[in-house]
Amino acid sequence: MKKIFIIALMFAVISPLMVQAANFTFVPAIGNYNTGDTITTDVYVNPGAGETITATKVKLTFPADKLEVTNYTPVSGGSILAHVGTATDNTAGTIVDNVAFNPGITTSTKVATITFTAKADGQTTVAVASDAKLLDSNNTDKTATSPAAVFNVAVPAPAPTTQETTEPETTPEPTTTQVTAPTTTTQSAVGSEVTTGAGSSESTSEEATIDEEATPTDEVVVDADNAGDAQVAAAASTSKSSNRWYYVLAGIVLAGIFFIIWRRRRRNK
Repeated sequence: MKKIFIIALMFAVISPLMVQAANFTFVPAIGNYNTGDTITTDVYVNPGAGETITATKVKLTFPADKLEVTNYTPVSGGSILAHVGTATDNTAGTIVDNVAFNPGITTSTKVATITFTAKADGQTTVAVASDAKLLDSNNTDKTATSPAAVFNVAVPAPAPTTQETTEPETTPEPTTTQVTAPTTTTQSAVGSEVTTGAGSSESTSEEATIDEEATPTDEVVVDADNAGDAQVAAAASTSKSSNRWYYVLAGIVLAGIFFIIWRRRRRNK
């Protein structure tokens, strides 16, 4: 019974040290990205239970063929006294930063922010190198195993292409209206005298000659709204032409009458 008590007591003393050993952590430590995306993570120093960390050697590794460091920003102020020998190498895939604390830290403390650019697809791991250190006031390395950050990078899917269809424009055809010019009919009366051998009888006949001048039908392209106006104008033109002939004939008849009256008066004198 006494042995069991001693073992339990030893486990109670050692277990906090196992659970809260000094290490480095990343926040965030996981994520999914596309090639070309920016990946940002913060680096924290975490003292173990009951420990005081006065200095650290931050050394990180990353796959240089998949990630590129575009910015490493050290945190200043508070307990952070200085950053010494900070360097990033995108060819070797390493980051180094020596940090001094005054006073020493006993709680989790952010020391830097890293900005990566995802260069290629695949799983990328940002890890703490084996020679990284967390030193206490006695210059004793308290570093335990630190968890890595894992980022998955994928090639973005191509955007769907959209094709716009344009309907052809249609032009309305003009309205075709046939306009037929009116037919002009001219009628003239001609008197003829015929003498026969049997007697001296005279017969007068009137021979009517009708000449029809048909104007060929012309096809005219006009708007539907102006077709009626065109027909009205053609009919009016024909009516005016006929009226002029009537006036000419009436004038000739009147002139003949006046001439006969004038001759008779002159003979009577």
